[in-house]
Amino acid sequence: MSTVLGAIVIARNGDRREYYQDPKTYAPSLTDSTALGVVRGSLGLRNQTLTFFLRAAYLTPGSASFISSISGDIADTQQVKVRAKAGGEGSVVFDSAVALLQGLFPPSSRNKITLANETVVTAPLGGYQYIPMETVEPGNDRSLESWTDCPAFQKHVASFHGSDEFKTKAKDAAGFFQDIKDYIFGRPANLENIWNIYDFMSTQLTYNQTYAYRLPPSYIDQARALADFHEDGIFSDEEPNGVGNIAGRTLLHTILTSLERIAFNGDPLQFMLVQTSYQPFISLFHQTEMIEENPELKGIPNFGSALAIELRRGSPPDLRDFLRFKFKNGTADPQDWRLLHPFGHHADIPLTEFIYRAEGAAITSNKQWAQVCGTSPGFSATARQAAGKTSVQLALGSMLFFALFVIIAVLRAKRVRAGLSSWSAFHTHFDASHYDGLSQWHFPLIYSLACTKSGTTVCWAMRLSRCILTLVQPKAQDFFRAFADAGVYILDLTASRQIEDMFSAMACRRTAELGYRQQYSAWTPARTMVIVVALLTFRRDHNSRPGNNSRPIFGSTASF
Repeated sequence: MSTVLGAIVIARNGDRREYYQDPKTYAPSLTDSTALGVVRGSLGLRNQTLTFFLRAAYLTPGSASFISSISGDIADTQQVKVRAKAGGEGSVVFDSAVALLQGLFPPSSRNKITLANETVVTAPLGGYQYIPMETVEPGNDRSLESWTDCPAFQKHVASFHGSDEFKTKAKDAAGFFQDIKDYIFGRPANLENIWNIYDFMSTQLTYNQTYAYRLPPSYIDQARALADFHEDGIFSDEEPNGVGNIAGRTLLHTILTSLERIAFNGDPLQFMLVQTSYQPFISLFHQTEMIEENPELKGIPNFGSALAIELRRGSPPDLRDFLRFKFKNGTADPQDWRLLHPFGHHADIPLTEFIYRAEGAAITSNKQWAQVCGTSPGFSATARQAAGKTSVQLALGSMLFFALFVIIAVLRAKRVRAGLSSWSAFHTHFDASHYDGLSQWHFPLIYSLACTKSGTTVCWAMRLSRCILTLVQPKAQDFFRAFADAGVYILDLTASRQIEDMFSAMACRRTAELGYRQQYSAWTPARTMVIVVALLTFRRDHNSRPGNNSRPIFGSTASF
């Protein structure tokens, strides 16, 4: 009989509120845990919880899967490792992991310590056990949420939506989508949006009694079948290393490294818990070919589902290490742990063979993830697109302001030729007590807001407009100095080092001084040289200033 050396458990989070995902990019939205979701992870419902099944299998002596040398009563934190997804949905996965650990290692009166003075101290809450947990944020580690901000995956989604299989399914389901419009309250009724439709109907059916009384019984089953079809197509691929399997490919690295640690006699790790969402399950079942003999696995695993990977050491004479895969589809699944066999095996698979066949598809780092997705590591593609749109809009705005000031300068020049007292008229027109429109206080305010929103690019464009206008009318430097004074006041309020750096106006002041001394009356090559010198000076001042963490104007730096 084989001996269980350790186990890796991949668990889906418990029940929650509605969870929206963008149908094209799968960008997530925040949601909340519910009491039902966390109680199913703890010992609150006794034999109806994931904790009950896991503790009975791996931490209870006498069980066929008992981990032989693990401390099952008082947790040894060197033997247990926990990773929990902390992605775009918020804390729901983390909450499920906390609840699961509360039941897996419940409070114990033995969780105490005797001090040097012989005082016995028991842990709070009746011996509560604190198990370390690693949260996995996609901004730092893509292993548990690899499908978001991934351009290649978005192309895969679009390709699936354009496939003949998808179009046929959508045509067949047209009548269903027409019938459910009164029950989804304005949500798009199409196959592309079926995840959000099903999730809304499911959560309302669970938590909204009025909705539960009103919804025809067959609708939720039809929505679930279509959602299973859709999500299985999105999070799978014909090739194990295809981008459709990216959710499983990044998780594979955690699985393989944990198996190696458990198999190594010098490493204390014996139990690994990965709390995540539903997507990696679908990909893993496809990558390991488990769906070939278990087609019912095509689709969304239920809340509280778990895939257990047991590392077993054979009995003499075959002392090799083997893997046994077991799956339970939620706590309401009437069937006990069902055995699954990867890669066409009909028994436990040797550890070395599994590693050999799986490691080629694994994504092992953020850098490799970025290469697969066609993006920059650590930088959100969504944020990059939004920043680009904002920069373009603000740049256009700065150009309009520049054009406005040029028009003012031209009008003033005409007044000069007409014999008017130009500076007096200019000053009177912009007198602070008679401002009806754009004033010397409005420009710095807009300037500061633009710098806050877009960083260096727009600030540089707006400063350039100030410099050019100063050259067109040298005496206007006093007017622009008032702009700077107002800007300093606003900067004190915003306390932004980047805006302060942008508003230093070193180059503009030099340009104004040169322009004033030369008293140019027309555009000349010398004036062009003044602008070039000003820009070069600005670039040097900005990029070499100590403590400046903003992007250089010319060229780009690495993402976060």
